[in-house]
Amino acid sequence: MADATNKEDPKSKVDGLAVVVTGKELEKILGIVKLPSGTRTAQASATHQLLELWSVTSDVVAMCFDTTSTNTGQ
Repeated sequence: MADATNKEDPKSKVDGLAVVVTGKELEKILGIVKLPSGTRTAQASATHQLLELWSVTSDVVAMCFDTTSTNTGQ
């Protein structure tokens, strides 16, 4: 995605992640974060931080990451 925070180079790109939780009659964007890299570790860390911030870690039943490299690991 485009890096809106880089005013010197408006065409620069950055790895980003949108974290959304859904449930019965619920869909909430927890956050859209800039990642240091697009690795599964960076995505997992950012996701976990947002789940902790919103105090919903104990409510999570399943997770899905829409990135092939993230879905192919353990």
